[in-house]
Amino acid sequence: MKNKIFPVVKIVMCRFALLTLFAGFSVHAGVTTPLSGSGANTPDIIKTSTKYLVKISKSNEYGYSLNTFSELDTKDKTLVLANSLQMNPKLSGSPAQTIVLALNANQIASFSEIKVEGRAADVVILAPKGIRCDGCSVTNAERVTLATGEGIYESGELTSIALSSGEISVTGLGFSANQSSLVDLAAGKVTIDAPFTTNMKGRVVTRANKEVKEIDTAGTLQVSNGDVQIIVGDNAFRYSDRQSDASFNTFSGTALTLTSNADIAVGNLHLESTYAQGDVSIDGRILANGAWTYVGRYNNQSIVPLESVNVKSNGDILIYDQIIAANKVDLESTQDIRIIPEGGVARFGIDNIRAAEINIAAVGTVESTGAILGESVYLSARQVVNEGDVEASRDIYINGEEEIRNQFGGVLLSENILLKSDHDVVNGSLYPFRLLPKDDPATAGVQALSRASSINEKRVGARLSVPPPPETMMPVEVATLEAFILGQNIRIEANQFTNGNPYHIERQSVEVPELLLEYNKSSQVIVSAENTLDLRLKERFWNMSSIAESWTGNTVIEAPLIDNERYYLWADTFTYTEDVPRSSTCERYIFGRFCIRRSNPQDVSIKKYHQYIKALSPQARINTGGSLILSSQSLNNEHSAVEVKKDVVGTVNNVWMEGLSLRDIWETTTVTHHSRTYCTKKIWRKCIRRKTDHWTTSRTDLTKNEVTAQFPFVFYVDGHINQGFGKWNVNMRDIIFGPYATSDKPVPKPKPSKYIPIINSGITFFILNPNFKA
Repeated sequence: MKNKIFPVVKIVMCRFALLTLFAGFSVHAGVTTPLSGSGANTPDIIKTSTKYLVKISKSNEYGYSLNTFSELDTKDKTLVLANSLQMNPKLSGSPAQTIVLALNANQIASFSEIKVEGRAADVVILAPKGIRCDGCSVTNAERVTLATGEGIYESGELTSIALSSGEISVTGLGFSANQSSLVDLAAGKVTIDAPFTTNMKGRVVTRANKEVKEIDTAGTLQVSNGDVQIIVGDNAFRYSDRQSDASFNTFSGTALTLTSNADIAVGNLHLESTYAQGDVSIDGRILANGAWTYVGRYNNQSIVPLESVNVKSNGDILIYDQIIAANKVDLESTQDIRIIPEGGVARFGIDNIRAAEINIAAVGTVESTGAILGESVYLSARQVVNEGDVEASRDIYINGEEEIRNQFGGVLLSENILLKSDHDVVNGSLYPFRLLPKDDPATAGVQALSRASSINEKRVGARLSVPPPPETMMPVEVATLEAFILGQNIRIEANQFTNGNPYHIERQSVEVPELLLEYNKSSQVIVSAENTLDLRLKERFWNMSSIAESWTGNTVIEAPLIDNERYYLWADTFTYTEDVPRSSTCERYIFGRFCIRRSNPQDVSIKKYHQYIKALSPQARINTGGSLILSSQSLNNEHSAVEVKKDVVGTVNNVWMEGLSLRDIWETTTVTHHSRTYCTKKIWRKCIRRKTDHWTTSRTDLTKNEVTAQFPFVFYVDGHINQGFGKWNVNMRDIIFGPYATSDKPVPKPKPSKYIPIINSGITFFILNPNFKA
């Protein structure tokens, strides 16, 4: 019996000894230190009902107090770091300048309030597995660093932090450090799902008839304070200069997330993902724009909040909410940048990005459906697509290496606008719908729009030159076709500039009421300059049913080909025949009443050709308040308008202009029935046999050919057309749509000869031509 009881007693005694050993080095669960180590080089922890008092280890010669924990979970209690000799006898030399709290790699750090008692010190929390911050704050610290990694030291000085894949999450009541000048979050992944601020509160009061700015925790004004940096990646974060040595490993998904609950108010902000394919998603508001700025201190140097926001990523950058900065907003991605209004729907007065200077650069695509507002806006990418508002009080500069598109509600508004591309710039659209890949999830359940059938030979306009959509793409209806480029001075440098309004209306037959264009939709695609419109193109300016204008200055167009035409005109002919009852007239009467000879009876039919518009688009218009300066091989103005207030200057080799007339054409065909009776046999001069022959003759006459409607071209010049405007030009040419219609460009007429040949009896004589002009 004794042998059975002894092992049990032994186990109980061992457990009691372990508990006693733990009690000598730490308190119970929450904040604990490892079992090994004691004295001045290790922290002591005293737990009360409201706080954990940590007597930090003594600082080394560089001012670092290095403290290691096996558990760091404050459980809503305040973590007080004793950094004064009165509270902590371990600091016999001097208070710490930097307090490092390092957690072992198996635990997640979680804290609420961290308070440095005594002399202010920098606070560094290292937790490789992760850090949870729910309503956490740091006070009496000039610099705060939260990192998921292990410190790398050189002779006792923290030089860098080797980051792990751990995550820093800010939730609940969020994070605040309004007494800190510098705040760094460095981790494998960061999620901000709550308010995050380093700003102070202030108010403006009147003292001695003067307005005075005061820091007041009860104030309602935001006072910009603090330089905040959030970096994710497989990095070595350099503590000394706050930079990273990145390895650029691949990350799948979003590495740095600001949720819709995030509300960041700081003096300056830098967000960065160094992962390849590691996205940055901003779905919360960022504010770096206070009522005034608070100049902080660090290492006896002034820290002035720049009130700027910088976002860098080796993946995509997605912005769903607002970034507001007093100074600059810089977005830089090696992939794509997409700016989307909050809730996916643009609202008046809600800007996605607002700053004095905005710089957005991407290796891939920059796409905006939201609003960007600044003094100067610079966009650069392989492809730039704007379907929102870009407004600048000074300059807009857009460089799209392959393409720039301003479409489906897009607005570019500034004093000076420069659009530059090695390929194409498009304002408006080639199609009256959006093209989406058929396998795109966005097209699920979407009804595809049908296009018109085969091209009729009587259709004209730019639409016939637009290539059909690829079979892999689905046409989807859009809310608007509007596209505006509005500025004081506008310059476009590209291979081709297309200003396209694909608005058109159709009717199925002549019985349907006549087509009427809506004014707003007819002028919904515009490039308009208050002063100078300057188009420098390597191939073509294609203006289809759109407006390109300068109000008071000159319009300069340098392009080998200029096409000014309607998007779509479809003139059809309705043909029908009317028969007139047979008629004949009396050639001889007797007694004034009885007809004894009638003329041959006639059948009359009238074939009528009625031309009507089956599809209609607005005119394309080039309007110039000053002079029109051209350098081109060919200018084609088809059913559209060019209006110049002053002069037409420059060189154009070929000028082609045409209008369109609709007509009613009547062809009257008259069939006359003839008969003749004659004698075929006579006896004694008396006819005993007669025969009658019948035959018909017909004649067709053009009895009506009148214009019913006109769609002319307009080329109006209020000044002078200088020499060099075309080797030939056409003052007016109508295309007649009917059974005999043609539409060939005219051959230039030869110059009159000095002599006119006259042939008489095989002999040729030459006389002077009275119309000849030397």
